[in-house]
Amino acid sequence: TLLGNPLNGSAFGFGALAMAPDNLGNIYVVDASSNVWLVQPNSTATLFATLPFVTTFGAVVDNLKKRLYVTDPSGNQILVFSTSGSTKGMLIHTIHN
Repeated sequence: TLLGNPLNGSAFGFGALAMAPDNLGNIYVVDASSNVWLVQPNSTATLFATLPFVTTFGAVVDNLKKRLYVTDPSGNQILVFSTSGSTKGMLIHTIHN
């Protein structure tokens, strides 16, 4: 379901471009439609953020700082999102090349 199938789709469009687990058992999934989904251990998925680009090569969670980092290869940058509190899902920083 996470990887998708071009013949019948999946829960995340035609698959996940990147996935990043956190220490709470959640998985952040970036789909081919520029959406980042938060999949919780109970299998519920909620929209976490929408990206301003369509291609990514990776995502990673920093559990200590409570941040999600998503690469933007065409823009040579990394977007940093908050994963906690009232700023959850908000873009808090952009790292440029």
